[in-house]
Amino acid sequence: NKRAAGTDFAFGILRQPDATYIGGCGVHLRENGEWEFGYWIGKPYWGNGYATEAGRRLAVFAFDELKIAILTAGWFVDNPASGRVIEKLGCVRTGTEERECRSRGHSVLCNTVTLTREQFRMKQAA
Repeated sequence: NKRAAGTDFAFGILRQPDATYIGGCGVHLRENGEWEFGYWIGKPYWGNGYATEAGRRLAVFAFDELKIAILTAGWFVDNPASGRVIEKLGCVRTGTEERECRSRGHSVLCNTVTLTREQFRMKQAA
C-alpha cells in the first residue's frame, strides 16, 4: 500500500453541506523523486472555487504534515482554468512536456510548475 509506505495520498473532494462527491485530489512521490500534487473536479462543478480550495488544502497537507520542501504539478495547455488555479497557489512555471492523459487515452502537452513552501505562504498572505 503506497499510502502506508508514505508515497501516495489520495483524497475525495466532497461538496458541503450535502457531502456530494465532486472530484479527487492527491500528493504522490514520482519515480524521479519529486513530489507531485494534482486534482480533478467533475465538469458540473467547475467554476466554483473547488479546485483552488483542494489545491490549497493539498499544499498545506504536503508542507505541514509531510514536511515536503518542493511540490511539482502540471496543467494541460488546453486547460487554462487549471493554470489559473495553479497560479493562485503561487506555483512557478518550469517548462512544458508531453504527459499521458488517461481520460483522453493519449499524451498531451503539459505546462510544468514547482511550488515551494515559501512561495505558497507568500501567495496566501498577499
